[in-house]
Amino acid sequence: MLFGLIQYSYIEDYAKSLSQLGGEPLGREIDALFLRWLAFRNILWWHHPSFTTDIAERILRRVHRGLRTERLYNELESGFATYVEARRHNAEEREARAIRSLQIYGAGFAVVSTAAAVMQVLGQQYLKTGVEKASALVGLIVVGVGVITASRFG
Repeated sequence: MLFGLIQYSYIEDYAKSLSQLGGEPLGREIDALFLRWLAFRNILWWHHPSFTTDIAERILRRVHRGLRTERLYNELESGFATYVEARRHNAEEREARAIRSLQIYGAGFAVVSTAAAVMQVLGQQYLKTGVEKASALVGLIVVGVGVITASRFG
């Protein structure tokens, strides 16, 4: 019976801690609480009170039934699963944004580097003065910015 009360006490503590996170359920605190929950679940929750007889397990089931421990356990398990899924979704969204940014800036870099190579080849014959070279460089920058803007919003 004592084992069942200890389990219930832990589950109540996790439920209280989880409810206190309230408006910030995806912060670092949930990570620490989730790790503690996993340790509890893997050690205390699944531990059998006796390996030789089922009497202790039957008593434990009655204690759980009387305290409604199973229902609270299932609610916590579901709550933690929701938070883990939300964390995974946020991580995937950040990753997708980072990839989009790389694609956008990569497209601009490809255009500018290609145009710079063309300007270098043409510059040997056609761009004789500093003003012509500066104008061509400004044109390359405008083209690169245009490509980046079009990639981002288009």
